[in-house]
Amino acid sequence: MISLAPLKYRGWRLFTGLKTYQDLCDQQWILCPGEQVMLPSAIYREGELEKVTGVQEDTTLNLELQRIQGGLREIPGSIAYRLRDVQIHHGYVYKKAMKLTLTVAKESFFASEEAEYFSNAALVSTYCSNRYFAHWMTDYLTLVIAAQPLAKVLRTAQKTTQHQEEYGYLLNLNSTPVTQAYCKELIWFDDCGQNRLKRERYDQIRSKLRTLAPHE
Repeated sequence: MISLAPLKYRGWRLFTGLKTYQDLCDQQWILCPGEQVMLPSAIYREGELEKVTGVQEDTTLNLELQRIQGGLREIPGSIAYRLRDVQIHHGYVYKKAMKLTLTVAKESFFASEEAEYFSNAALVSTYCSNRYFAHWMTDYLTLVIAAQPLAKVLRTAQKTTQHQEEYGYLLNLNSTPVTQAYCKELIWFDDCGQNRLKRERYDQIRSKLRTLAPHE
């Protein structure tokens, strides 16, 4: 069975040009404003940084050097966006000429099952949280906390590890996996900044884990 979502996206893109979720959202609101913070420099021996010649593929050497050296930084805020008539298809999110890529898998035109319907949902998967365990801990879990009061919490149907399933169970931070879905209303988050609200959610996770740890 052919999925129309990727085909419609290409048609809209040809007609209107590429769009972003900021362009197409019906509503947006600030969960936490951005802030300025003074970050300390990392500790390293003189001359050691000159030995670094490459970095991981998802970043750049200049960006990592800026992080290491600290200083005054602009920390992005956390923003929620409400979009209408959104389709999720095998790790990709489509609305007219907008596409979000949340998986390393190649885009597919085939639908293996009927799309599930959700009237009001929030998507908590990100490309990095689907790919890296550390980002799953810092991005996915914190997004579940932010999304739970707002709507039905969804994630893309990425295969999870036993550790991820156990963390979700212990922290009661779970979501519904979807392969194909149609959402009448979907909330999407910009939540990459390590701002005050995100630090508060880290603290919630730490506190919960401490209560579960055995006391001597």
